[in-house]
Amino acid sequence: MPKTNYAKYGRKYKTEWEKELIFKGWLKKATEVQRNMNDLKEAYCSYCNVVLRAHHNDLVDHSKTAKHVSKKNSLNIKKQPTLNSFGTEIIIITIYHLYLRGISTKSNESKISDLKLAVHIAAHSSVRSIDHLGEILKSCGKGSTLENIKMHRTKCSQLILNAISPALSEQLVNDIGDHGYSLIVDESTDISVTKYMAFCVRYFSKSLQKITTQFLGLVNIERATAIALRDITLEFLKELKLVPENIIGLG
Repeated sequence: MPKTNYAKYGRKYKTEWEKELIFKGWLKKATEVQRNMNDLKEAYCSYCNVVLRAHHNDLVDHSKTAKHVSKKNSLNIKKQPTLNSFGTEIIIITIYHLYLRGISTKSNESKISDLKLAVHIAAHSSVRSIDHLGEILKSCGKGSTLENIKMHRTKCSQLILNAISPALSEQLVNDIGDHGYSLIVDESTDISVTKYMAFCVRYFSKSLQKITTQFLGLVNIERATAIALRDITLEFLKELKLVPENIIGLG
């Protein structure tokens, strides 16, 4: 195999580079197969799926390219919202007050535990998984409030539907406020031939201090005509107490 022009400047890959902040998370030593892609290139970028020359300066330059920065931003796990980023205490308190409207003999601490579990399931898993998770927490939480947990799919579904969803919708509408927003809508049909209209909203979030897109709701529709979809959209916005006149875009 012919040598390249920079063969005389060959470098050995150093694993300690991977610990540097600028390289952390994406820099790896190229495998034999990856090295064969380009001669004398021993470093590998897991974001861009390319092999690179094992020169420190070259790797720094690569980290600043538009392609790498774009890939890094799209794959950055820290950007995924967490319960804490949404203000866990505010959400739990809001949901907690909604849950208090129901009839229950359980302690307030147990109610909050149920709600936190339901929020976790809604954000990270399927509702069916609570059947198993609830039993595990109950068996492992002897002597604590977890010992009294009675949470299965039916109860979890009702909490999500009747307490969590309204509370989060209210918080979302309050975050939008009287400012302009854009609607993203789509009409679809499920396997039972039932038609739905899905709504997403794009707006500048006061709490996050950035433009964000959030799911607004799903509405059952009978007809997919232009007039019917318009009326359903206006009715849906009225229920949420969003002002239609503040719409600045529709997609």
